Amino acid sequence: MRLLISRLSYSNSYTWHAVTLAYFLRYPNPYSTHVISSDVISRHIDEAGILHTVRIHHKRGKLPAALTRLLPTVSDSYILETSRVNPHTMVMETETRNLDHTSILSVVEHQVYTPAAEGSGTNVQTTVRFDSRFGGRRQQSQQVVEGEAQEAQPQPEKRRLFNFGFGWGKEGVQRSIESLGARRMTEHVGSSTKGMQLVLTRLRNIGLIGTRGVERVNEDWKSVWRRVREEIPKADGVDAGMGV
Repeated sequence: MRLLISRLSYSNSYTWHAVTLAYFLRYPNPYSTHVISSDVISRHIDEAGILHTVRIHHKRGKLPAALTRLLPTVSDSYILETSRVNPHTMVMETETRNLDHTSILSVVEHQVYTPAAEGSGTNVQTTVRFDSRFGGRRQQSQQVVEGEAQEAQPQPEKRRLFNFGFGWGKEGVQRSIESLGARRMTEHVGSSTKGMQLVLTRLRNIGLIGTRGVERVNEDWKSVWRRVREEIPKADGVDAGMGV
């Protein structure tokens, strides 16, 4: 078993209340077209007034080319999301994890949303754990990567390890899988942030009803999708099961 942990952080200019609302409204958006459904499994408010929610996200897309050697037929993936929103302390904690392909790579993302110390913005701290059990190795190594989400980039060594033609032993495959997961997670943070920003902008401009796509604003929302999709560079497919 190998373990890789990445820590990322960023801030935005929107209030904590707006960001926590946008989190639950972030799908669908044109930056996450691979997420085809989101379903609430359970939701309740406990005696302390904390909102607990469990959701399942269904993703569809093709795997990165390197992983098709290991999972050639995979196109669907399911993500379990749990969240706790404390309106008294103004802290929202979320956790997402993949439910399938865990024998190849388990990805657990933990996020904490808190009000910024100054101004009306919101701070987001993200910790992602990549755990590869490929080949049944019992050895464990840990690497911590810290930095701003906007600046987080794969290290040169990780790029080299991504080459599946090099070191096809169990440990080499594990390193490559982790490196691929870390690279895709960095890309995911960028697209996820843009998707949240789009939802926040619409909340500010047209309110909750408009954000949910009522008929009177459907055409406007479609035009936003078309414009954004034209601006997004064509990617090498969407990975399944590596973050939401």
